[in-house]
Amino acid sequence: MLEQSEGSLFLIEQELNETGIGSLALPLVGDMLDRARMEYVFGRYRPTVVFHAAAHKHVSMMERQPAEAFRNNVLGTRLLAQLAAKHQVKNFVLISTDKAINPTSVMGATKRSRSCSCSPCRQRPGPGPGSWRCGLAMCSDPPAV
Repeated sequence: MLEQSEGSLFLIEQELNETGIGSLALPLVGDMLDRARMEYVFGRYRPTVVFHAAAHKHVSMMERQPAEAFRNNVLGTRLLAQLAAKHQVKNFVLISTDKAINPTSVMGATKRSRSCSCSPCRQRPGPGPGSWRCGLAMCSDPPAV
C-alpha cells in the first residue's frame, strides 16, 4: 500500500491489523508524482497488480485549482501506468468515481483523462488494464475497495 498521507495510511494499517490481515500488506509513504520514489517501489517490491485509487475528489475545490487536479489526476496516473508497463505489472486497475463517465467539470475531465493515461499498460501482451467505477456513497477517504 502506498499513500501520501501518513495519517490515512496509519488508519488503514490499523484497520487491517484489527481484521488479522495486516501482515499481508506493507504500508509505504510516498508521493505518486515522485518518479524516483515510484521507480524504487516498483523495482524493490515488484508488484503484480496495481490498484490505483489516488485522485482528487472534491469538485468545488478542484474547479478553483485545475492545474493541481490535472497534475495529480492525469500526470500521476500516467506515471504509474508507465512504470507498471516498464516493470511488467500484470494488471493495472484504475479505480474511479462516476464523475469520469460523462464529465461536466474540470475535475471530471481530469478523471476521464486518467482512463486514457492507462494506454502504456495496453501496449504489451497479457492481461490488460481494468477500470472500476464507484459512486460517491461507496468511496471514502482514504480511498478503499
